[in-house]
Amino acid sequence: MARHWGLRAALTVVASLGLAASGQGTSVATTAGIASNQDGTPRVVVAAFDDQSRARIDNLGAGLADKLAARLAVGGVHIVGRSQIESLMQAEALDPTSPEGLARAARDLGADLLVSGVVESVIVDSATLDLGLVQLGSAEAHVAATVELIDAVTGGVVTAAAAEGTAKTSFSLSFDLGNFFAASASCDVCGGGLQSAETAYSHGALVSFGYSNGSLAGWFGLEVYASDGTFLRWLGWRFVPHGGCETWTWNQRDALGSPVPAGIYTARLRDGDVLTAAASFQIRPSLTLVLPSLDQVTTGTSAFDNNVVGKAVDDVVEHLAKSLLASILALRTAEAARASTSASLSGATQLLGQIASVLPDGRVTINLGASSGVSLGDRFEVLSVDNLVFDRDTQSVASYDVVDERGIIEVVDVRERASTGTRLGDFEVLVGDLVRFAP
Repeated sequence: MARHWGLRAALTVVASLGLAASGQGTSVATTAGIASNQDGTPRVVVAAFDDQSRARIDNLGAGLADKLAARLAVGGVHIVGRSQIESLMQAEALDPTSPEGLARAARDLGADLLVSGVVESVIVDSATLDLGLVQLGSAEAHVAATVELIDAVTGGVVTAAAAEGTAKTSFSLSFDLGNFFAASASCDVCGGGLQSAETAYSHGALVSFGYSNGSLAGWFGLEVYASDGTFLRWLGWRFVPHGGCETWTWNQRDALGSPVPAGIYTARLRDGDVLTAAASFQIRPSLTLVLPSLDQVTTGTSAFDNNVVGKAVDDVVEHLAKSLLASILALRTAEAARASTSASLSGATQLLGQIASVLPDGRVTINLGASSGVSLGDRFEVLSVDNLVFDRDTQSVASYDVVDERGIIEVVDVRERASTGTRLGDFEVLVGDLVRFAP
């Protein structure tokens, strides 16, 4: 019988023997090109996956992204750290659920491509012989995920891929203490405001929280405190849109990694520096020696990697990586072929492009790069124009009337399909402004 992976299932599959992994993946690529470092290695950001599985596996979306980034790096891709894009998005109040916001942050970090993914489902098929506290059985896990490869300069999707990872365990042994203690009241963590999934948890169990936002969209952070007001653990920021819900999990450990004792605890929600909500809950004493380690349900730990769901996650990562690497290689080859058959346009007075982004430090990015003949030190005029006409067949500028020549930018960094420059003087530039090569 199939069921979604939850905490109870995580406690059931705590030891495994004879693991075997198998799976399949599919991908679809467009004919778009990609940018790259000057050595031909693309610069890629892998954003945290949107976990829509409702599996309550700690760190699943971020952990899967880190695994995929590591696998792509082995395949020759230059990875820009995920923490960098998350810090930038928080600082600029960008929506991480928006492809446009993610692409903008990736572009501002100098990345060429962005990988944005979704964990679609985590399902476990299990057969269990219940002998009281001891359970014997077998399990098969299925993890499904999808990704999009996005051009950070244009924001367009250049590749889409989907894959399913599968792993099996022939035997499992666990001690299920779920019914050993009196049950506590539970609730829907997305039922409104800040909620804890349970009013009381067994010592060592994964604690779940959710915040349903009825106010303005923004970044919200969650902290855990002891009953005497002592700070214990910071659980991170989440962007929660109006009407949306985000979740956090806590492994009952403090900031130093030490387990906390039984007692009363409080989760506090902050909107920036402002305390906006709080939720209290209890941790009850239990026979923790027979409980599995919380690493079993935390993605990225060795214990999780070695259980049946961890193996299925590794399997889906492998299939996604193969699809993405094959697509990136095909796009790079096509781009190189187009570049090799194009005469260099450096010095041509009609080389035209547009401002693609304005970086926080004042530099600007244009949508012209080495494939268009741009070189370090080249200069471009930033123009105010009227009656701008595009040729739909060639996707190029057909005609325009110059209203004003605002100033000059000088190219300081060149990628395959984009370049970054500095302004020579104090003048305003806007995304979409026309730029023209200045001989």
